[in-house]
Amino acid sequence: MWQQFFGRTTWWTAVGLALGTTLGALVFRVEVLQPIILIFLAGLSGYLYVKRPSLAFVLVFAELFGFSHGRLFGSELFGVLVTGRMAIFIGVLLAWVAMVLFANKSARIPYTFLYGLILLFVALSIGVFIGVGNNTLSHVFDDLNGYLYLLYALPILTVPWTRDDHRTILQALFGSALWMGILSLVLLYLFSHLGGEASSALYTLLRDARIGEFTFMDAGYWRIFLQSQIVLVVTLVMSRTAMIEDSTRWFDGRSFLWLTLLFSGFIVSFSRSFWLGLVCGAIAVVVMTIRSKKLRPALRNVPTIALAFVASLVLLAAVSILPWPLASNAGFGGVRSRATDLSDVAVSSRWNLLPVMSEAILEAPILGHGFGKQLTFVTDDPRARAIAPDGTWTTYKFEWGWLDLWVKMGFLGVASFLWMFWALAHGVAKRQGLPWWLRTSMIAVLVAVFFIHGFSPYLNHPLGLGVLLFAVFFLGDEPQPRLVMALAKRVQMSRPYPSEAVSARISKTTHPL
Repeated sequence: MWQQFFGRTTWWTAVGLALGTTLGALVFRVEVLQPIILIFLAGLSGYLYVKRPSLAFVLVFAELFGFSHGRLFGSELFGVLVTGRMAIFIGVLLAWVAMVLFANKSARIPYTFLYGLILLFVALSIGVFIGVGNNTLSHVFDDLNGYLYLLYALPILTVPWTRDDHRTILQALFGSALWMGILSLVLLYLFSHLGGEASSALYTLLRDARIGEFTFMDAGYWRIFLQSQIVLVVTLVMSRTAMIEDSTRWFDGRSFLWLTLLFSGFIVSFSRSFWLGLVCGAIAVVVMTIRSKKLRPALRNVPTIALAFVASLVLLAAVSILPWPLASNAGFGGVRSRATDLSDVAVSSRWNLLPVMSEAILEAPILGHGFGKQLTFVTDDPRARAIAPDGTWTTYKFEWGWLDLWVKMGFLGVASFLWMFWALAHGVAKRQGLPWWLRTSMIAVLVAVFFIHGFSPYLNHPLGLGVLLFAVFFLGDEPQPRLVMALAKRVQMSRPYPSEAVSARISKTTHPL
């Protein structure tokens, strides 16, 4: 297991993210350097995709799971903010287009996944059409642009990935999780110990770069929530599943240390959505473990997991109350407070929004209201009430992720994502040559993201879509429908010479391991 997860790519990814975060913090306010960095990122990503595609996607996933909203690097171009994430995206897509045009390459898309993409494209098109006609144009674009991240599926499916490529991508994911765990602890320490202007400056930087949300709780404990901490949920599920096939003793030191770090970053996020996703993903692992008759080895390493969870709580407390410098806001009661208080601001505001979204869905259940649709509800958020004392708030960004899809794209949008989840799970399950733990963990990760999106919108954002794209790397072979094969034959016969581009486009998916 450890050879799959930890290698040079793991360490280079973690170190690269540490250096990138430091550089981003130093030049965040230096406007003159931002365009240079963006051009470099675009050029580097495009070059890597042509020369070694796996390293290009190491860069893609490292940036995605390391920088949350991806705004640590960015510069305005014609009034539009171009971020580092956009620069990498443009570089890879342009390189892919060049390979399609000049190197006769094309994407080999499994037909079940292709149907999901087509259905989603139709739903997105309807959402844009209705949104442009009825809603504010800038809101429509802001709502839509996150879904463009799915275009990465084309360059992913153009490359025949090998076993070594899979290992490289896995190690990039775990390197990102390693950095995210360390960053969570570092930020907890800094916010617990810094005071005055230093703490304020750190908070302002992280807020403006949209790295995360940081809250000092009533019980005297800091909540360190980074949107990219979803990678901790993914790697916790994958690590747990891999341990089942690698279990030879009741306690494993390396697994203990690794899980302690992951649990620490996971717990300090205080995210109920993450908890729900992790629990549902774990249940999926248990079900598939029982079906595969691997329950005994799964039970063997439960003590390691339990001890790691307890150790993570101790580690969080220790980081908060370290005596140097004197901790300014230490405490441990916030964990219990956050877990048991169901009447806090976030929960009440979310429940206030639910009937408003339900009513909007009933008004247009099939096609939706289009992107940029605004709804008005009463919020208990003190920041909103400082602007509107009665709590009346109008926005086009909603919680309740699945309902958000339904409001804006109708049932067609929800159905398209459900199809894609099924296509990805089915494709991974049928993939020949993948080890049991990898097939099981990828399906469980999809289950986790499915439930996380129910409460917190992730599938309309590159972070959630990135998890789906990660599963695309492991799609299996599928026979093509008769209609597609007949069309391919007709196209081939109409040409004076065989076309590699056409045959590759309709041939069955082959990803040798």
